[in-house]
Amino acid sequence: MNITQIAFKYRKTVFLIVALLLINGVFAYFTLPAQEDPTITIREAVIVTSFPGMAPERVEQLITKKLEEEVRKIPEVKEIKSLSTTGNSTIHVKIHDRYFNLDDIWQNVRNKASAAHNKMPSGTSAPFVNTEFGDVSVVTLALTADGFDMSAMYDIAQHIRDTLYAVEGTKKIEILGHLEERIFLEASNATLSQLGISPRALINELQNQNIIRSGGEIDTGAQSFIVEPSGNFNNVSDIANTYINIPNTEDFIALKECLGYKFKLAFNLSPCQLEDLSCPDKLALILKLNDLTPSEIILEITEQHALCSSAQLETLNRLRIRGFDISLDDYGIGFTNVNQLKTLPFSEVKIDRTLISHIETDQFSQVITSSLVNIAIQEGITIVAEGIERIEELEYLDRFKEFILMQGFLICKPKSRSEFTVWAKSWLQMVKDAN
Repeated sequence: MNITQIAFKYRKTVFLIVALLLINGVFAYFTLPAQEDPTITIREAVIVTSFPGMAPERVEQLITKKLEEEVRKIPEVKEIKSLSTTGNSTIHVKIHDRYFNLDDIWQNVRNKASAAHNKMPSGTSAPFVNTEFGDVSVVTLALTADGFDMSAMYDIAQHIRDTLYAVEGTKKIEILGHLEERIFLEASNATLSQLGISPRALINELQNQNIIRSGGEIDTGAQSFIVEPSGNFNNVSDIANTYINIPNTEDFIALKECLGYKFKLAFNLSPCQLEDLSCPDKLALILKLNDLTPSEIILEITEQHALCSSAQLETLNRLRIRGFDISLDDYGIGFTNVNQLKTLPFSEVKIDRTLISHIETDQFSQVITSSLVNIAIQEGITIVAEGIERIEELEYLDRFKEFILMQGFLICKPKSRSEFTVWAKSWLQMVKDAN
């Protein structure tokens, strides 16, 4: 008798079994838990320890066995596998399937590994217990921010990470792609040599200043006050303003004065952009994010459009109040007249190349330039001669060298940052030697 005959003979029983299975299936479909990304319990940890250059046999005897002896004391451990190579020890620890409180067990493994580390040779790295290699990322987010540097983006990424931790079920969030922040000091060797300050002395002074120490506590009976000494570095400006003791004297010098000549950054603003009254606030925020101050910036206002609206004048005044230097660019080809130089808050005027070209023979340009120098002396305005490309032009303007700054291809052509740094050092040294 085959299965078909049995099923036909006892068909009522077969129908009952099939009906029960269908009902159970329907019930299970609506009641059993389901996850799109089901949790997979990894019951294995990896312990990695290193001692650079140690032979495999000695790693086995002095490191691996010490760890195995301690880890075996944990009753939940099911299996231990180890691998000893030159300078490295790797141990795989597996836990019995009947245990689910893995966090407590892994903490016990870490404690045992730390205890074993005390028995290892001096110079052995602390054992690293990796219990998260089975974690899988379920969401990848990309952060972009035009106009912001990596430091500002990293600050925002940290804020977003802290916010996402509030999402239920979030276990771990990693930030990838950020650059470690570093500060480079490029000191003038000539200045340090003159002052008798060694590079090591600079490092020691900075290390001694940037220390967090308790200043004690003042108890008045009714209230108590915590005293916290100042001097910690919060930004690059704090480092630059650190005072360094000059050896064998009682004098001090600011670190920024040891770093050589202080350059300013200049960039153009169109009069149309001055219509935005929030422009000063936006620029101040950009500088703050880049550890710069308005005193380090020159804003060059182009002359293609007239400065006449109240919004433009208001923005210029706000920029000057914040500490920005305001330069009138390309003077002589636009709309600004001499009277406006006295009423508008300019700190600098740049004479356009059309007035500088062949100035040694152009009497009109000579009169304009001479007049601007007189105005600059009276009003405290800096004058810059743009576009000097011939030695004759430079020789003529030399008579105003106490009042006019020189700019042009004859002096320096556009360069990359690295090329400019080299050129600037050589130029300043040449000026120093000449004086």
